[in-house]
Amino acid sequence: MMYQINRLDFYQSPFPQPTTFEIEVGKGAVTGASWILKDGINFDVDTGSVPEDIWDGSGVYTGFPTGAAQQFVAVSTNAGDTGTLTFYYLEDANSTEYKTRTVTLNGTTPVLTGVSGIRCNYGFYQSGGATTFNLGDISLYHQVTTTNVFFRMPIGYGQSYCSGVTIPKGNIGYVFSATSSIRGAGTTAQYADAIIWTRRFGGSPLLRNAYTLTNNTPYIELLEYAFAIPENTDFIPRVLAVSTNNSIIQASYRLLLLKL
Repeated sequence: MMYQINRLDFYQSPFPQPTTFEIEVGKGAVTGASWILKDGINFDVDTGSVPEDIWDGSGVYTGFPTGAAQQFVAVSTNAGDTGTLTFYYLEDANSTEYKTRTVTLNGTTPVLTGVSGIRCNYGFYQSGGATTFNLGDISLYHQVTTTNVFFRMPIGYGQSYCSGVTIPKGNIGYVFSATSSIRGAGTTAQYADAIIWTRRFGGSPLLRNAYTLTNNTPYIELLEYAFAIPENTDFIPRVLAVSTNNSIIQASYRLLLLKL
C-alpha cells in the first residue's frame, strides 16, 4: 500500500511509530520519492593531475558524453571474471528512470550488452561464489566511442565506485547528506580542495558548493534540500587541488529523488 505524505506532516501519517520520513522513503512507501546512494573513490590524485573527479577510473570522469546513445560493452582485466555484471543505465535524455541490465562476462573478451544508452554510473558483479569478488578491473564503455568509460570497478570490490549521477527527466534531486575524506601514505598533513561539477542537458558546466577536507578533518555535511538538482543534470564531486601526490579521496552522498 502506498501513501502520499510529506516530511512536515509525517507524524500525522498512518504508520505505526517509531518511524521516519527517511525510513519510509527507503521502504518505498512514499509515492514518487526514492533514495540514490552514491559512493565514489579516486585511488590516485596527484598535485599535477588535477582537476580529477571522484570515481574509480581516475582523472576527469568520462561517463557524461554529449553524443547519441551507443551500445554498452563490458570487459574485465582478468580471464577469471565469468560471472554476471548488473548495471543501471539511462537510454536517452527522455528517460524518466534508470533501467537495469544483467550480462555474463567473458573475462578479458569484451561482451556486447545488447542495450544502448547515454548514462551508466553504477554496476555490481556476482562471481557465483560465496566468497569470491571480481578478480580484475571491470569496465563498462561505449561500443563505438570507447573512451566513454562509465565505470572501472576496482579489483576485489564487487561494485563500481563512481560518485557521478544524472537526474532522469521528470525528476528533481536534493542532496540530503554528504561526506568526503582524504588519505595517503605516511603521517604528513594533507588537504584537498573540492567542488561539485554540474551540467544541465544542452547547457554549459558550472561549479558549486566548494569544500575543503584534510586527513585530520573529513568533510561531513547535512544539507537537507539545500539546493536542487534539476532534471537531466549531470553531477559529480571534483578535486581541484591536493597537497600531496598519491592521495586517495572518497566521496559519498545520499540524494533524495522526487518525481515532478
